[in-house]
Amino acid sequence: MAFVGTRDARDAHFIVEAQDITESVHMSARLQYEATHDEATRLSNRRKFQRHLSQLIASAGDRNTDHTLCYLDLDRIKVVNDREGHVAGAEVLRQVAGVLHEQLCTGDMIARVGGDGSPRV
Repeated sequence: MAFVGTRDARDAHFIVEAQDITESVHMSARLQYEATHDEATRLSNRRKFQRHLSQLIASAGDRNTDHTLCYLDLDRIKVVNDREGHVAGAEVLRQVAGVLHEQLCTGDMIARVGGDGSPRV
């Protein structure tokens, strides 16, 4: 914003320049989501999980708080990928995650930490 005027305040004017950053904000949010979520399953990815786990470990020491980590390895998901394709394998992971998600409490997280040919939830 700029002030344009003379010594007489009645002739004062303000010049305002505005810029629509809606698209930029949406793109930034999309990039953030893609950086923290698995593309195939839309679950939190390893990076987001590790950051969340680090925060929980720090808070457990600071607040004398307990946390639980459950690691689930789905056997034979590679067979689904090989026989039916990765889309079907990702759908199996999404369905399993959906069942697990129904049991979550606030602050709980489900993440896919695999993706190396043997997907894991």
